[in-house]
Amino acid sequence: MNDYPQVREIWQESFTLHSTDSLENFKEFIRRNPGLSFVEEYENKVIAVALGSYNGRIGYICRLAVKKEFRNKGIAARLNKAVEAALEKIKAKQVFLYCHQNLAKFYLDLGYRTEDDCVVMIKDL
Repeated sequence: MNDYPQVREIWQESFTLHSTDSLENFKEFIRRNPGLSFVEEYENKVIAVALGSYNGRIGYICRLAVKKEFRNKGIAARLNKAVEAALEKIKAKQVFLYCHQNLAKFYLDLGYRTEDDCVVMIKDL
């Protein structure tokens, strides 16, 4: 939890934050999904983060982000693989993720595929 300010900073430079990205929600996410989230550090500072979750059937990779100056060095792929391995260990059979269009090729290159009949939909509660 001490990493949250650094994690939030990385998220802010990577995508739009939402009210769901609060410290309280971060703590609850980590509590509910032990061993499925990872950070990468350089000189004792967080430079990348990947959150993983599992609903008992399907794994999810959420909020994978790397500080701008450390991008294109294989860090995102390494963190993605770490989450996948942790999910595999707990018997997840598939991994889902949502990404911005400009990142689709990155995930396709990692072996992900798109589903033509799916649309991402969100509703605030």
